[in-house]
Amino acid sequence: MNSALLAQATLGSDYWGITLAADRHFKRILLNVVSLLLLLLVAAPFWVLDVPEAPPIEPATSYALELLPVPKAKPLPKEVAKPKPVLKAAAVSKPVAVSKPKTVVKKVMPQPRPAKPTPSVSAQERAQAAAAAAAQRQAAAKAAAAKLG
Repeated sequence: MNSALLAQATLGSDYWGITLAADRHFKRILLNVVSLLLLLLVAAPFWVLDVPEAPPIEPATSYALELLPVPKAKPLPKEVAKPKPVLKAAAVSKPVAVSKPKTVVKKVMPQPRPAKPTPSVSAQERAQAAAAAAAQRQAAAKAAAAKLG
C-alpha cells in the first residue's frame, strides 16, 4: 500500500476516488486564480488610464474690494513748546513715605445657570424636516448634473 492510500484509509474509505479528484480540481482552480492574479499585478503598473478632468467649479458669489480713501496728513505746528527746566533744588526734596497698597479679595460665588428648555419635536415634524432636506439634496444633485452634462 502506498502512503496516499494509507492516508485516505485513515480519514475514511474512498472507494470511487472522489477525494483525489476533488484535490486535483481544487489545485487546478487555485493555479488559475494565482496565475491571473500574478498577471494582473505585473500588468497593472503599465496600464495607463486617461481620466478626463472635471471643469473647475466657479464660485456662486463674487467678491468686491473697496479701498478706503487715504487720509490727508495734518500740518505740523510751527512753534514747539519748550519744556520748562527742572530746578535742582526740587530734585533734592525730602523722600516721600510710600505706603503699601491694600489688597482686597472678594469671593465670587458661582451663580446657577438656568436650565435651557429642550425643544420637543414630534415625529411628524422630524419626518417633514428629513423630507425637505432630501428634496434639497436631490435638487442640488440635479443642478450639478445639468451643469456638468
